[in-house]
Amino acid sequence: VNKKGIQVWRTTSKVTKSEAPKVFEIEVTGLRLPVSTWRYEIEPVAGGSRITMIWIDNRAGLRGDVMRVMGFAATGVWNRDDHNANGMRITLEALKKELESKGAAA
Repeated sequence: VNKKGIQVWRTTSKVTKSEAPKVFEIEVTGLRLPVSTWRYEIEPVAGGSRITMIWIDNRAGLRGDVMRVMGFAATGVWNRDDHNANGMRITLEALKKELESKGAAA
């Protein structure tokens, strides 16, 4: 269940790939129609790890157009690319801060 202000909508998420500690991926559907794929890639780098979040819009064709309009009606977000890019930045910054604080405490 997703919520933004008074707007509430449901999606279904299914884990499609889980290869710890390298990849975690979920596919999201709404009304049994494809919506998106979220993928998290984790790779070791000097001094830690790099986490890459990837969002793929799976709404294609006429059904995809309908899903975009329904998504706008449900969420109030039309430009999903910019909206999700901003949310992903916020999520990764918060994750970095949390993980670095745990590392400093260890």
